[in-house]
Amino acid sequence: MFPKILALLIIMITGNLIAQNLLSGPESVAYDHQNNRYLVSNYYNGRIIEVDSLGGQSIFRQGLGRCLGNHIHGGILWVSVRDYWQVSSGRAVLGLDLATGETVHTIEFYATTTVDGLAADNDGFIYVVDTTGRIYKIDVAAGAFELLTNIGLGQNPQDIFHDAENNRLITVNYSGSGSFISAVDLESGGTTLLLDPDFGDLDGVCLDQYGNIYVSSWNDGGVVYRIDDSFAYDPEVISSGNNGPAGLDYDPYHNRLIIPNFNANTLSIIDLEFTLVADFSASQTVGCTPLTVQFNDCTLGSPLVWWWDFNNDGVTDAFSADPVWIYDSPGVYTVALKVHDGSDEDQEI
Repeated sequence: MFPKILALLIIMITGNLIAQNLLSGPESVAYDHQNNRYLVSNYYNGRIIEVDSLGGQSIFRQGLGRCLGNHIHGGILWVSVRDYWQVSSGRAVLGLDLATGETVHTIEFYATTTVDGLAADNDGFIYVVDTTGRIYKIDVAAGAFELLTNIGLGQNPQDIFHDAENNRLITVNYSGSGSFISAVDLESGGTTLLLDPDFGDLDGVCLDQYGNIYVSSWNDGGVVYRIDDSFAYDPEVISSGNNGPAGLDYDPYHNRLIIPNFNANTLSIIDLEFTLVADFSASQTVGCTPLTVQFNDCTLGSPLVWWWDFNNDGVTDAFSADPVWIYDSPGVYTVALKVHDGSDEDQEI
């Protein structure tokens, strides 16, 4: 059993809760913390629909052809579009001012490119998936883009999310039983397979503040899975019965997962509660031998038992919450902490 989920509260926003449902093929969603709202890209009507905290809907922007991915960065809502009449190819990534909805950036792509999922890195570069099997890196200041990678993405890549802790992109593809989850190095563009699951047709991906990965699958009636950052546990179903779950987003301020249901024209909002999330800090991580390091447990929850492995050799080196360890030999070490609260356990590496 996956250890970290205690409870799920699922709220469905549909046309029945409001005067008029403006969602039409909701393809992706971004949580706007500054204005406490969800901004939803809609494929069929070319609109960005604003959904407030009470479920009320209004038009943030329209006339965008067909909207696909979206992502908020630096006060800008970045949106990938196709069939957009203001560029000759019909394909573009647009930057919309969060306050006014006006277009402040337009990056046109080739007519043969279908741009989809979007992400931004620590340095402000924007990344977009081309569903023919590429990821492009956009230099906003220069108004230009370059190819980051065209290998290791599988058939029909759909979405990306920036893993800030590891400064890499996490990608998923919509390839039936051949779907997988991979990581893309931002320097080299090299790809690493993270998981080849037994479910397919992956459409969306995001990460929570603890590094756990969420992916949406159109298999089995529409399912969203959660995968821990150590990949030590089997993926767990946290939401099922969705109808075409698409580009996800995570709201760290309320600990919520937002799921646009493409075929049902709805949003599902899931409140997540965690019982136990292992975490720790170290007083220093670089120095000369002998190097004395003070480790401190930062676990979310109430652990009763700690197992520390200071060189990741499978042997427990300490059992206290905040141990001190001395490294006598030069090298690069991987540290693992496993915690248990009497019923659940978790591990951070």
